[in-house]
Amino acid sequence: MGLGVIIRDSIGSVQAVVTGPKDHISSAAQAESVILLRAMDLCTELGFNQVCFEGDAKAIVDAVNSKGEDNSWIGQMIKDMQLLMRRNQAWSLRFVQMTVNRVAHMVAKLAIRDSCEKAWLKDGPPGVLNVALGEEVLCVLLHV
Repeated sequence: MGLGVIIRDSIGSVQAVVTGPKDHISSAAQAESVILLRAMDLCTELGFNQVCFEGDAKAIVDAVNSKGEDNSWIGQMIKDMQLLMRRNQAWSLRFVQMTVNRVAHMVAKLAIRDSCEKAWLKDGPPGVLNVALGEEVLCVLLHV
């Protein structure tokens, strides 16, 4: 399974891309939670204050946006993400259809071949930037 994060600025320019393998993931919900948490950590590391995260896993997006406690087996990750969202008041998370996440899917597929996490700043793997230019997505895109 591969991890793929693409970060764009408000005009759609690629700011960062991260790819990497994700081993020992037992469900799609766990995979989506791991990638969203990694994207949040990356935005924290890079000092991005105003971020709109987009994800195509509605259950995860709803759980993180909920004010309630999540008692599922990925509840601790959900709680960690809720805490990060509260600490970063200018961050938001919204659900998007899978078709909107085309670049993130492409990046995640590239990650399947990776043996370690790779990161690009103001750049990306070959071919990704061309596809990114053709989309109008202006937020952090997530996909596993």
